Amino acid sequence: MLRSKWIFAVLFLSTLPLSAHADMIWSDAYKNPMSNWGAYMYDQNVKRHLRQGAVRSSGTTSTTATVTTNSATASAPPAAPITATDFQRDPNGQDVVAQFIASSNLPPADGAKLAEALRPMVTQLNAGIRKDNVANGMTLLIGMSYGVLERPDFDIKKADDLIPVVNNALAASPQFVSLGAAQRQQMYDSMLLSSAIIAIIHQSGDKQASKAIATQALQQLGLPI
Repeated sequence: MLRSKWIFAVLFLSTLPLSAHADMIWSDAYKNPMSNWGAYMYDQNVKRHLRQGAVRSSGTTSTTATVTTNSATASAPPAAPITATDFQRDPNGQDVVAQFIASSNLPPADGAKLAEALRPMVTQLNAGIRKDNVANGMTLLIGMSYGVLERPDFDIKKADDLIPVVNNALAASPQFVSLGAAQRQQMYDSMLLSSAIIAIIHQSGDKQASKAIATQALQQLGLPI
């Protein structure tokens, strides 16, 4: 499962000399790594359950996300085993880091440097969660995003509480359930990549850029900013 205290350390302990890479990531060539799966995965029920779950689990509030306890409880999806959002990884599947570098249209040398920064961060993040599980990947991205936005009503140390909420929301979605392993792998890897980009830019000191990407990620997930 997610180790939220560890995520806090990744975000706020600058252990990597990555300042030279921030401008390359946040440039006119930047493309949202999640844009290739959001359209076919998400439905309004998933977004609604996530908003309600964020309210109940982590105290996140907003005018668009506030719901009554009774209505939230009544409409919440049934509990699902964590395995409902697992997938079997294809070792020959698409490399999202390589895809992202290719879409950035950076010069080859700059692209290689960016890949060198992203891959270790993706590996670090992957080591702190249940591997090959979409609910854990999504919760990581939510916790990372709210962490850099410094939401006073979101406790990153309680991010683990969101895992069953995200898991239940996805498991209750016919669209998600119908996804094959390759599509789930693409989603999971894209969310790890997005989390890595946010962490790298935040560590570099470019807080405005990291907050912009975090905001974009939360908007795509349908969560309050």
